[in-house]
Amino acid sequence: MTPLRKRWVWCLIGVAVGFVIGGIAGIMRAQIMFRPVVELFQMQPFGSASSSALTDLRALKKLRGGTANDAVEILETDLDEQLFWLASYESVPADRRIQSIYNLLGRAAAYRQEYPRPPRTGTDGAAVDATVAKALSLGKKSTAGASAP
Repeated sequence: MTPLRKRWVWCLIGVAVGFVIGGIAGIMRAQIMFRPVVELFQMQPFGSASSSALTDLRALKKLRGGTANDAVEILETDLDEQLFWLASYESVPADRRIQSIYNLLGRAAAYRQEYPRPPRTGTDGAAVDATVAKALSLGKKSTAGASAP
C-alpha cells in the first residue's frame, strides 16, 4: 500500500471513529437534556392524585368534625377548579376526544342546575364563573368525534 493510500485509510478510520464518538456523545447529551421533561410527565399523575387526596382529606375532616357546610364548600370549590381546566377541552383534536369527558360535563351541568353557586365577586371571580359556565356548556354540546373511553 502506498503511503498516500495508507494516509487516506487512516483518515477514513479517524472520521468513522469521530462519527461514532460524536453519536454516542449526542445520545448521552439528549438523554441528560430530556430527562427532566420525561420525569415531569412521569410525575404528573402523582401530583394530580396527591392534590385530589388532599382535597378529599380536607372535606372528610370537615364532615367528621360536624361542619358539613365547610366540607360542601371545599368540594364545590374543587369541582369548579376541575371544570375550569376542562373548559378548554374543545382544543383537543376531535379524533382524540373521549365521550366520558362530555358525559361528566353533562352530569356537572345537571348538578349545577340543581345546586347553583352564587356568583363570585370581582373581575377575577367573573372570569372564573364565565370559564366554568363554558365548561358546563360543553356537556350540552354535540359530542361528534368523541370516542368511547
